[in-house]
Amino acid sequence: GNWNYFAANRPEKKAPKFEATHREKAKELFLNVLKQNHGNMFAANGLGILHAEKAQWDIAKELFTQVHEAASGSIFVQVPDVWINLAHIYFAQGLFQQAVKMYQNCARKFFYNTDATTLLYLSRTHYEAEQWQDCRKSLLRAIHLAPSNYLLRFNVGVSMQKFSASTLQKTKRTVDEVRATVSELQNAIRVFSLLSVASTYHSHGFDERKIETHVEYCRHLLDAAKVHRDAAEQAEKQTKQKLEVTRQIALADEARRRAEEQRKFQLERRKQEDELKQVMQQEQHFERVKEQWKTSNNTPGKRKDRSRN
Repeated sequence: GNWNYFAANRPEKKAPKFEATHREKAKELFLNVLKQNHGNMFAANGLGILHAEKAQWDIAKELFTQVHEAASGSIFVQVPDVWINLAHIYFAQGLFQQAVKMYQNCARKFFYNTDATTLLYLSRTHYEAEQWQDCRKSLLRAIHLAPSNYLLRFNVGVSMQKFSASTLQKTKRTVDEVRATVSELQNAIRVFSLLSVASTYHSHGFDERKIETHVEYCRHLLDAAKVHRDAAEQAEKQTKQKLEVTRQIALADEARRRAEEQRKFQLERRKQEDELKQVMQQEQHFERVKEQWKTSNNTPGKRKDRSRN
């Protein structure tokens, strides 16, 4: 079955009937194996691939899911291909989050995050989901693992270009977003320029005109991004100035309020001190009057005693 499948997918030109014959033969052999051994995961995986190539997603997903569940329950069988194939089905159906999760789990479980091909699949999914920054991160990790792979470098440049174009199309952009756009476009131009230079030394499979088109487009976006950046920075500067003026006014109002409170406090304190002083003076005056009254009452009695003597 595997031999017939690979024969049908050989890269050289061949008659369509040749491909169809080998695919049908592969399908027949896979089915025969499954009839004899229902638990043969490799035959089920191969049959799922044949259905997937015919865009029969539901049938392929069911087969891949069964193999995935069977392999997950065994410590002796490792079938990373079925994880990849199931992720491919999610991708084809537009279920990008499920595809991302499946690719990530496969890369971690079987390859310890060191397989450039799986990272390429992951970056493609992020790209289709318009998650440009995640796409770029996956590609940069893949480049670290396969530095001579020019396809990865080209895709990094495209992801930077897409991120920048999508940011500039936003109706509302922050200054940081525009600055990041300028930086990404400069990096994209650098990547495409390096690929263009590399084409003079050896072939890397890319059309030089296509690369130059990307360079020109990125430069066009860069000019526009710089205009937006300058305008955004000017607007940010004006906003900061307005906020500073507002802050200074608020501080001045707060200072006046505190000064007024302090003035009222001092006035109230002086009033209380004056009232207290007045009360004390009244008490002192009352005591003096009281003493005088006592003195005046005692004086006539003493005079009478003297006269008697």
